[in-house]
This record gives sequence, structure tokens and C-alpha cells, in this order.
Amino acid sequence: MTTDTNEKRPFNLSRWAIGHPSIARFLFGLIIVAGALGLMRMGQKEDPDFTFRVMVVQAVWPG
Repeated sequence: MTTDTNEKRPFNLSRWAIGHPSIARFLFGLIIVAGALGLMRMGQKEDPDFTFRVMVVQAVWPG
């Protein structure tokens, strides 16, 4: 088995995260905090107003 140091391998995020667990945890926490802040700062008008339209049909069958 030969290992060529000049061989170009694509970046493997999983391998990097396993090799650098503290940095990976920090980045994961940073993404969670940024998402929570973004969700809390989102304006109320971001969600459109909508109404539930309801129709009631009654049929009377004498007999």
C-alpha cells in the first residue's frame, strides 16, 4: 500500500469534525445560536395573514 502525499483528496467534513471535536462543537453551537436569534428577530409580518373559509351545507329530506 503506497501513500502518495501529492494525491488530491476532496475535503471530508466528517473526518475533519472527528479530528477537531472542540471546534466542530463550537461551530455547531454557533449555528444553533445564530438560527435562534434569526428566528426571534423575524418580524411578525413575515407570516402571511390567512383565513379559514368554512361552508356549512344542510340538506333536509322530508319523510
